[in-house]
Amino acid sequence: MVLDYIFVLAVIGFLLSLYFYFVGRRLLVDRNYRAGCDLSEGVSCTKVASSDYSKMFGFSNALIGIGFYLIVLLLAWFSIYNWLFWLELFASLFSVYLIYLMFRIRLLCVVCVGIHVVNFLLLWLSYVRVFG
Repeated sequence: MVLDYIFVLAVIGFLLSLYFYFVGRRLLVDRNYRAGCDLSEGVSCTKVASSDYSKMFGFSNALIGIGFYLIVLLLAWFSIYNWLFWLELFASLFSVYLIYLMFRIRLLCVVCVGIHVVNFLLLWLSYVRVFG
């Protein structure tokens, strides 16, 4: 049962990351583009995607997320839960850092928050699978 939830959450995280990647790519072509997840001036995926913090180590955070969730799916498929737990712990700490950055730039990204929630839930499920 836990494995099913891990797969579902990893797919959700993958799709959210893919959408956020699409927003970033679309902004490269059209600076006036506004994503569907832009709810107000302070709640804007578009503004977060165009911020200086949307990239780490020269790579889009969304692209890193896409690769990350593919790795999560592979680890779960091959039942490598110890690695999955440690990877999720790292991802959750990274999520905390990215949440801090959203507060720092005074913006909220609904898609990003969804991704962070997925990471925290995956951490909990992988903990239960390894230690519970």
